[in-house]
Parts: sequence; structure tokens; C-alpha cells
Amino acid sequence: MTTTISDALQRTTSERRRSSTSSSWPSLSVRQQTETEKFMKAFPSIEKVYSFFCPGRWEYAIRHTNECLAFPCITLSQVDSLYDTLGAATNIVKGHIVGIFGLSTAREQINEQAANLAAEMFVAKYGGYCTLYDTMLYFANYLLEFKQSFSAFDIQDILQQFSKKYLPWRRQRVRPEEDQQQQTKGITLAEMVYKWVADGRTDDDFREGGLYQSGIITDAMIQATRAEYQKAADGAAF
Repeated sequence: MTTTISDALQRTTSERRRSSTSSSWPSLSVRQQTETEKFMKAFPSIEKVYSFFCPGRWEYAIRHTNECLAFPCITLSQVDSLYDTLGAATNIVKGHIVGIFGLSTAREQINEQAANLAAEMFVAKYGGYCTLYDTMLYFANYLLEFKQSFSAFDIQDILQQFSKKYLPWRRQRVRPEEDQQQQTKGITLAEMVYKWVADGRTDDDFREGGLYQSGIITDAMIQATRAEYQKAADGAAF
């Protein structure tokens, strides 16, 4: 099901107003609206969200951590209302929890009810500030970076280490990324693609990036930039 951006934003804003009696849901700022619009342009349907933010994309998240942290994203608490799909955020988190179980050495079958409850608790506890990219990065790196429990599979540890381990890990990476963004502020998309070509990015590198996945960078743009770079390199040789 494809959701129009204006309808989704209007629905989210009205829902936040209805639930703002205790000021837990502030209105979307202009910056948040802009980022939400960019995200929904890249992922116009809940099916695209499901297919991208899943365990099958963990390798991509690990290889492109900075891009994941920098790309405009929505929080888990926004998913259901923006895509008008009840339980979507819980289903996404549950998929990651099941993915962790699949990589563990646990021999018993996973308890589906327990996994669903854990996903609901994760969304309830962190959903207000945990984005979909945060979710994917956390679970992608959980076994290598954040796991503290000696048990083969420990749902409580999964729920605890997001705030204890992931958030400090994230802060260490966001600060250098913010500094880099400040340095490249004002650079156009074409100039950025040219810089990446000059830095030696391959076509596969581009295709695995979030800007390509969302259609902002295209094959035609990459090839045109390569031709421009090669022409400049050939000219410099004389």
C-alpha cells in the first residue's frame, strides 16, 4: 500500500495532537517534516520499508554505517501512523529479534509470543527516538558489539543494550559525521558524486548506498560523472 506524503504527515500531526495532552508528542518541526518527506519519497510504501529494514540488510548497514546515520529517517513511533499500518513497527523489530535468534547457538525453537512481546516493549521504550536505521544498525551489530549476556539468546539483554551500549556507540560516530557534513555544506549532489568518483567508488559501491537505493543517484548520473572525470583527467595529462 502506497501512502501519499501529505496524507501521512497530516495523519501523524493530527494523531500527535490528539495524544498531546501530556505533551509527550510535540508537533513536527519544519526540519522533521522535511526529513519525513525525504524518507517517504525514498520509501513510499510499507512494503518497501519491510523489504529494506530487515535482517537481510544487516551487511549493508555494517558497511554503510555513516550513510545510515546521516540519511533522513523516521522513528519507530511514527511508522504505524505514517503508513497507516497497525503493528508495523513491532513487526519490523520482531523480524530483527528472530534474526538474532537464528544466528545464536540456541537449540530450542523461538517463542513467537515472547518475541512479539519483546518487540512491543522495544518500540514502547525506545520508539520515540529510535529510527528505523538505528534499529537496523543496532541489531546488525548486536552480536559483535553490544551483547553482554552469556546466554545463547537473551531477550532481556537485547532490550537493555540499546540504551547501554548502542547509544554511546552511535554518539561516537554521529559527531565525526556532523563535522563532515559541516565541511561539505553547500556542495551540490553533482559535486558530491564527482568527489566520490574521484575517491575511487565503484558502481557497486554506489548501488549499495542509500542515495542510489532511494533513486536520488542514478546509473546515468554515475556514468556521466565518470565520463566528466575521465575527460578532466585526460586533459590534465597533457
